[in-house]
Amino acid sequence: MAELGWDARYTLPNLLKLVRNGKYEPMAEGLTEDNTLMQDMQIYPGNGILNHEGSRRTSLPTAQIIEVGAGWDSSVSQWANFNDTISIFKDRFDVAKTVYDRQPNKAQWRADEEDAHVMGFGQSVINHVIYGTSVASAKKFDGLAVRYNTPDSGDPLNPSSTGDPFVFDGGGGTGSDTTSIWLIQHGFKAFHGITPINDTDMGLKRRDAGIVYVTDAVTSKEREDLRVEFEQNLGISVETARSVARIRNVPTTLASIATWQTVISKILQARQEVFRGSNPVWMYMNPRSIYLLGESAREKQNIVFDKNNPWDIMMNRFGDMPIRKMDALLNTETGVAAA
Repeated sequence: MAELGWDARYTLPNLLKLVRNGKYEPMAEGLTEDNTLMQDMQIYPGNGILNHEGSRRTSLPTAQIIEVGAGWDSSVSQWANFNDTISIFKDRFDVAKTVYDRQPNKAQWRADEEDAHVMGFGQSVINHVIYGTSVASAKKFDGLAVRYNTPDSGDPLNPSSTGDPFVFDGGGGTGSDTTSIWLIQHGFKAFHGITPINDTDMGLKRRDAGIVYVTDAVTSKEREDLRVEFEQNLGISVETARSVARIRNVPTTLASIATWQTVISKILQARQEVFRGSNPVWMYMNPRSIYLLGESAREKQNIVFDKNNPWDIMMNRFGDMPIRKMDALLNTETGVAAA
């Protein structure tokens, strides 16, 4: 197998940076993120090994009004098929045993580093759930940003709209200083995660591979490494297109507060006109968007605090939608010209 360079693997000089007075001192964690979509997303087994196929209804039969004694026609419903890909996410934790053995508190250091791998793994997965694309490789699934891409310049719910369904234009232009706000309805026939049909351990899997022998890139000789493998098989499925709405081209500059009434208007329209059924709708925003929404809506008192939620903690709401923080949503999305 390919050997990592010195700047991409654990070395004794780097590990010694964590030793103070002969003791291991854990480092400060400043790279954590809040990505609540992964907490909220319901995950179900797909019906394939690395895919999930299904159908979504596109039209309903229609009734007719007739004269007494007259005949009438039959009618049918229409549906379309979909096929969603499940991707295999992998990561590996390797450290030379001779390096590991010189750590004063081996167990604590290893636990902290495994936590870092889990943290990085989770951020990689959520980044792909939002922004991933299958263009370069069919083994990757398309994220939400690919499925809901082009906004309509007017009303995306108009039958004559040429934009992608349920994508609203936040008015922030086409520069690289915009973001998106996502409204999502979770559920089995709505938006959900998928895993292989035979995957009984849904979610992230950790396997301690013990000691393995690796050929050192410098000496070309074998050495002992401690290895832990991480894996998650995951895809996403939007079985009902109306379970997701995107407000994109949302301005993120501090000077854009004055224009945020357009964004608020699009949020309200999406909430009332896109979604069906009684399942709650959740609103996912990054920290800058939450701040701008709060500032622009403060005087109108559109944001309230409520403890009526599953976690029984104070939580922002916009109307009846809980606001969920998503650090993975970029402030540097390149805006797309509305159709």
